[in-house]
Amino acid sequence: MDRATSKMSIRTTVSTSSRLSRGTYRGEVTHLKNCYVHHDEDLILMCKSCIKPICLVCSNTDHHQHEIEALPKYIRHQRSVLQSKCRVIRESQLPKIRDAISSINEATTRRIQAIKDQEHKLIMAVTQVAQKLLSKCRHIAKLQKTRILELKAHASDLKEFTDSVEKNTGDFTDSELVSMVQKYNALLGKTKQLDSPDEASLMKFQKGDLQIDKLESMFGFIDTSEYDKKMLMRYRVEEPENKFHVKEIGIFTNGSEAITSLFPVSPTNAWLYSDNSRHNKEVTFNGELKHMMELGAYSRDFFVGDEGNHVYACTDKTVRTVSVEKVDILFSTKPLLPLSLCKSGPGEILLSLVDNLSNSRSRSSTRVVQRMTLSGQVNATYQYENDGKTPLFTKPYRIALSSHKDIIVADQTGSHSGRLCVLDLDGRVRFFYEGKGGKRDFKPSGVCCDVENNVIVADSANHTIHIINQDGEFLRYLLTKKDGLVYPFSVAMFRDVLWIGGYYGLIKVYKVKHIK
Repeated sequence: MDRATSKMSIRTTVSTSSRLSRGTYRGEVTHLKNCYVHHDEDLILMCKSCIKPICLVCSNTDHHQHEIEALPKYIRHQRSVLQSKCRVIRESQLPKIRDAISSINEATTRRIQAIKDQEHKLIMAVTQVAQKLLSKCRHIAKLQKTRILELKAHASDLKEFTDSVEKNTGDFTDSELVSMVQKYNALLGKTKQLDSPDEASLMKFQKGDLQIDKLESMFGFIDTSEYDKKMLMRYRVEEPENKFHVKEIGIFTNGSEAITSLFPVSPTNAWLYSDNSRHNKEVTFNGELKHMMELGAYSRDFFVGDEGNHVYACTDKTVRTVSVEKVDILFSTKPLLPLSLCKSGPGEILLSLVDNLSNSRSRSSTRVVQRMTLSGQVNATYQYENDGKTPLFTKPYRIALSSHKDIIVADQTGSHSGRLCVLDLDGRVRFFYEGKGGKRDFKPSGVCCDVENNVIVADSANHTIHIINQDGEFLRYLLTKKDGLVYPFSVAMFRDVLWIGGYYGLIKVYKVKHIK
């Protein structure tokens, strides 16, 4: 008898028996009456593929290719084997679980003890260095005791001489006076020798720099790479392609005004501009000031060219270049206000322009992005969507250009709302991004790209940094308020170093690594 005939026989037999005497097999009752799907049908079969009681209708539809058995027979068999299964659990599986728990606890204890041992070794090493220095200091002090005795003896001779002179000046004979003058000259010579540079000040303790990164390297670290891979495979905690390792490497403040724009020029240095300022600063990732440059006007955005020239969009409706020696106005943008700019190619820039700073738009509003030369000649204008009628922008607050030549515009549409408009160089819309899911406030205040053309967005409304791929798909929140992020206002990347400027002058610097 083939499998199909056998299965049909089981179904027919069970169905017939069910109609004649529902649920009774030699006095056994299944207590499973109504099907979960077909409520008028009894549960008389067991799908062994799904480990699920089913009715006759289910066996001919959703489970028609599965292994099926009469439910009472399945239950009788399971009653007989359940005890043996429990023995396997008790004798094999439970001990394995206990051993695994014990192994985890022991490994944790070993790690903690290893860290404490290393801590003790480092403390002992530091103590040895300190004791060596203290021993040398004490040895020098012993050597200087002879010097102290000499100084005390000389002080006594001087006091004795002055007392003698002051008491007997008029009573000295001529020979005694000559003798006293000779004695004075001898004491004076010795005193001049003592007037040489203070020996004590010639020996100083020079404090060394406490470098945490070197100390961490000496101490060691917990390598979780293999564990992370195993956990990712076992539990799928996070999709590997969306995993980023983010480490803070610098934090400092620059006044209390918003950091409206940043431009890193190396892994450690960046130029930054604070709102309501007429100068720009170059700083290190720990806030050390390296250079300052006067602008001659208030700025809204800037970038640093390949040759080190600074190009600024200024509030007086000009675009200018600034160097240490001079300020040159390249062209006027009147009657429009320049908001943001970035380099788009050799001798070209992208510039966003508005007729006013409102977050709303009327029919007569002008809100555009233009590609132009450094002399102000317009090569392309981006103003409408692909239909040629629908305005693209409400307030094109920031611009970035990917290495694929996608134009990325952070467009603010309200006090707590906005979107990213991403266009190709011909002005065709590639996609819009309105935040994760588009269901909450999203205010893009800064935008940049990493080396893989992922787009990094500062969302000041939610205190978050979004990262999306080059096709507009959300990857993850790179940083949130839980990471100490408050009103991120500007972002910029140099290789794997991310700079974030805050609304109240706070600058944070991070190393960002994409783990694939």
